[in-house]
Amino acid sequence: MLEVVKRVARPAFKAGIYHLGALPAYHRKRNRRVLTVVIFHRVLGRADPRFAYCDPEYTMPEDLFVACLDFFKQHYTPVSLQDILDAQLPDYPLLITFDDGWIDHEEVALPHLANRKMPALAFIAADAIDGQRPLAFWETLLIHGFRAGTAPGGELEALWDATGAPRQPVTDLGSLRRLITALEDLPDSRLRQVLAPWEARLAPGGHRHFLRRAELVAMARNGTALGGHGASHAPMTRLPDPAMDLQLAYRSLRDATGEAPQAMSFPHGKYTTAIAASARAAGYTLLFTGDAVLNQLGPDGAAPTLGRIELPAEAVSDEHGRFRPELLALRLFRAPHDRVSGQR
Repeated sequence: MLEVVKRVARPAFKAGIYHLGALPAYHRKRNRRVLTVVIFHRVLGRADPRFAYCDPEYTMPEDLFVACLDFFKQHYTPVSLQDILDAQLPDYPLLITFDDGWIDHEEVALPHLANRKMPALAFIAADAIDGQRPLAFWETLLIHGFRAGTAPGGELEALWDATGAPRQPVTDLGSLRRLITALEDLPDSRLRQVLAPWEARLAPGGHRHFLRRAELVAMARNGTALGGHGASHAPMTRLPDPAMDLQLAYRSLRDATGEAPQAMSFPHGKYTTAIAASARAAGYTLLFTGDAVLNQLGPDGAAPTLGRIELPAEAVSDEHGRFRPELLALRLFRAPHDRVSGQR
């Protein structure tokens, strides 16, 4: 009985402190001079055929995304990449970012941003532009194939052989993610060899997932700045030459859009002091990490390395998939303040 009371009371308490104004008042007092940067990955409508097999951990349903935008409008002042570069930031600044270069950034998210006149910044993995190397996102594509049934778990079990570990059943997303973690230890050349026979089966329904050059240009023209996200999308701490990957990503995005990218984010949030230095040497001015902090503003504006806060769907909704502003408020308003040094 006590557990039932707790399950009912906790959500009600969280909702109460938000809707009665306590959480917003706390935010207004605490976060006036910090820059909040949020991360989205995919944004898809629940009726979109891709939604049925996408990775739920990195996909925000369109209705929840819209609710997040309205929440941002209520509690923050949305800012652009250029505002940060110019050190012209209002009180309660917030930057919306997207990772990877999914087509739904342009198809689904951009119209909602444009309707609200909200700027954003999208980080693009260069090898995925025009779908040239879809295996750049092999982890996500394995999940696509598994959830769509084009790559059944009983067959995916054979991939354990490449890792040198005993085969384990692949029956759900948890067991598939364990396989993915084991495959990540393979050298890139070996990994691509192992996955190459599966490539056609990891694109169910023939749907397109990655942005093309013309769509990148359209995004930039409509208020979404573009930044680098590596070339291969592999964690840079695992690459034999991360400096080369950073330079290739910079040149590829510049050539695709006609504009030199001024910002980049580290794929999978992995970086070191040396990798950060290589990113600056490649030409990037602002570096974005996955450090979950609110960025303290100094007299000269934001630091050149900025943390970001991930917003998965489960962090903003209840068990029925309904938006809960109090959950988003608790995630953002209470995050620690820091100035990310870019040193590790």
